[in-house]
Amino acid sequence: MKPFPCTSRPRSLPALAIFLLLIVPVCHGLAWGYDSPGIDLRIYGDQEHPDLQYLLGQEPVDLVIVISNIAGSSLLTERGFSQVELRHTMVITDPQGVKYSLSGGEMLHKMPVPFFLNDRPWALAEYLPKEWVRSVTIDDLTELVPVMKTKAGWYTIEAFLPFLRFASAGQDPGLGLLGLLDEPGNWNDIVKSNTMQIYLAPSAGAQMGVKVLDGTVDPQAPLAQVPVKIIRNSDIPSGYTLQTTWDKVKAVLEGTTNPAGMTIWKSETSCLVKDDYSVLGSYGGEIKSEPIAGNTTEGWAEGCTGSIQKTIVFGTLPPREIHVAGAGFNFPETQKYRAVFSVIASFRDSKASGKVIYDYTRTRMLFDSTKITEVSVTGNMAKIKGQGKVNQAKGYTFEALVVDGKPDKFGITIWKPNGALHYQAATNTIAGGKLWIVVK
Repeated sequence: MKPFPCTSRPRSLPALAIFLLLIVPVCHGLAWGYDSPGIDLRIYGDQEHPDLQYLLGQEPVDLVIVISNIAGSSLLTERGFSQVELRHTMVITDPQGVKYSLSGGEMLHKMPVPFFLNDRPWALAEYLPKEWVRSVTIDDLTELVPVMKTKAGWYTIEAFLPFLRFASAGQDPGLGLLGLLDEPGNWNDIVKSNTMQIYLAPSAGAQMGVKVLDGTVDPQAPLAQVPVKIIRNSDIPSGYTLQTTWDKVKAVLEGTTNPAGMTIWKSETSCLVKDDYSVLGSYGGEIKSEPIAGNTTEGWAEGCTGSIQKTIVFGTLPPREIHVAGAGFNFPETQKYRAVFSVIASFRDSKASGKVIYDYTRTRMLFDSTKITEVSVTGNMAKIKGQGKVNQAKGYTFEALVVDGKPDKFGITIWKPNGALHYQAATNTIAGGKLWIVVK
């Protein structure tokens, strides 16, 4: 017998038993729109946070999930639909695109095995009256998805629910309401909710800027199209090399440098939660890294308002030979008191050497270097560092700046043995004499 909606339905009788079926029509007033389920599934955010932005560790992420019959009349669907724990329908996508499902692969209800009537599959059905509604409140989503407590950025929240709507059903006194599974008019698909995005900022974090430079030229030049990754150190297994880390460990942030050498991140946010990280860049078959320490790196701040800048330099200039020489005088404070100085310093064969003497008449201070530890040049300015004596007292350190230009300039800073500042003269134009810088 060909089945018709809302009519009595016979079924095949078992060989050892005879059953009398009482079929009760229940389809009066049902909605038949086969092109849509007639079901609405929506997620609502905490009304106290209409902008949907939260500070982790301070405020919970509260949500409400509501499922309702919007067909305008009654519906018939699989039994158990109204008993679904709605939070199990949710899928959360983190800032790096990783998806987290709250279903856990288990549902609170189990769908029965279909029954066969007239050799056609039937399943237990449920009658959803007009304006039927179910809802569930989630007090704090971060408790269900712990990664939201440690990873800053935009999170996408959606809900997906498999749904089967019957076009016809019948009432069995022993089994209850039954729906025909292979009825051509059935609506069988996934009900999708609205998409919600919330931005989670850490209680302490910083926006990250990474620049990549070519160190084989002077001055160092920016490198474009260099891939950069930031990886949490706790995610790096013991014994991993930089290459293995680059290949196998999932990055917190990934990006590529632009023509200015600055990294453009693929993620919508470049904010990092306060933690220990390694910044890695890959260029010319080489991988280099720079550290970001959560407890010592400056730049962390409340929320995502901090800023940390890191630079990765690939390649270095070959060892250079530097010579700085000259003598002169200037007036650090007034024209009444002058400072007389002489310098001869070199960097050759990876070693620094030389002598710096500085005599200031106002304080009757005579500084005489005892060791030169560094001689470096940037443009037309040389920096000389080392140790020395002040009026024969040992243990002082110094840094002298020499500018070979038009005009020449000289400045010096001297620190006491305990590290406190002893004397400082700004880099001023010399009133007499001549200074030279030669780089080979």
